[in-house]
Amino acid sequence: AQTSRERNEGAAVVAMWRARGRLPVAADGTAWLVEALAAGEAAPPQAAAHHRVVRSAIALSIARLVSAVADARQTRRFASSVRELVTGDAQGAMPPLLVDIRHAVHHDVLPSLDLLRTAASVALQWCDE
Repeated sequence: AQTSRERNEGAAVVAMWRARGRLPVAADGTAWLVEALAAGEAAPPQAAAHHRVVRSAIALSIARLVSAVADARQTRRFASSVRELVTGDAQGAMPPLLVDIRHAVHHDVLPSLDLLRTAASVALQWCDE
């Protein structure tokens, strides 16, 4: 959604779907990303605390999306790596940047806000495909 009105309408639809039960991964991930990006747009640039909250929200949204896709594709008796499950030549393969962001969020430091915004745009494009 491009405008705040469209984002609010989309958020209301997703909230209704969430209330009714399990939401498709792409729809839930898209909603989390759009909501996190919208929160970042509303923040004054000098608000350091809000800046950290927005970074955390976008990072968590990306990590949740990658993990949810990996979980949905897990078919073996023993767990496969996340990278193996979501990247590769298969149709619907995730861009490696998203897996790298998830890894950094879980095991390293939170990426910069600029990198997270770029990754969020990549994730939204992937969800739209």
